[in-house]
Amino acid sequence: MSISNRDIKRELTNRLRNADLISISDRGVTTVTEEFNGNNSDVEFILTNTGVKNIRSITVDSVSQDYGTDWDFTENSSGITTVTFTSAPTTGTNNVDIQYDYSSSGDRIYPDYAKATISINKFPRIGFDIISSTTTDLVLSGKLEQTNMVISFVAYGVGTKETEELYDSIRSFLLSIDQDLFYLNYLTPTGEGPMLSFGGTNDKVFQKNVDFRAPLLFEQRS
Repeated sequence: MSISNRDIKRELTNRLRNADLISISDRGVTTVTEEFNGNNSDVEFILTNTGVKNIRSITVDSVSQDYGTDWDFTENSSGITTVTFTSAPTTGTNNVDIQYDYSSSGDRIYPDYAKATISINKFPRIGFDIISSTTTDLVLSGKLEQTNMVISFVAYGVGTKETEELYDSIRSFLLSIDQDLFYLNYLTPTGEGPMLSFGGTNDKVFQKNVDFRAPLLFEQRS
């Protein structure tokens, strides 16, 4: 499987939003559950609401389905989200349950870093990105490669107390899912940054980052 930064960041965004590290009221989202009928043939299911931010859970016949292994989701340019299953759900009435968050506005958890122009009422906030990546050939032909990457997660809060608490929550959550991701083999903390004043907020908003290493990502090329 080829390494896709987009897929990695999309999965991490979904997991961070599902974790409620920032409340759904602060995020400005609504949580709903939609039911669909499986027919043992269709693998694509289109969600009714636009502006889907994250898929919280999916069950088929009351059995939980795993992200990546059993399903994935995409959003088109019109904001319509499609959930695609690896295998068609079995035939049944309302036997496919998809719970998700949606909003007509933005969010507070993103796979990028906050801009200095963001107003103070848009905090607390979480941002992250892949800050480094190294790839090594494991065989002389160069057709098997190993990549190690570092991902930096930033907590933004109003005041140092809120920032520190959000930082601790991010770090604890990532440690709890360190071996429970589809696109990454595991995560391990590798360092942290200092508490810094953020942007032009007159020392009201602060930021603090924690870095995680994602090693042992393999690619087999033909």
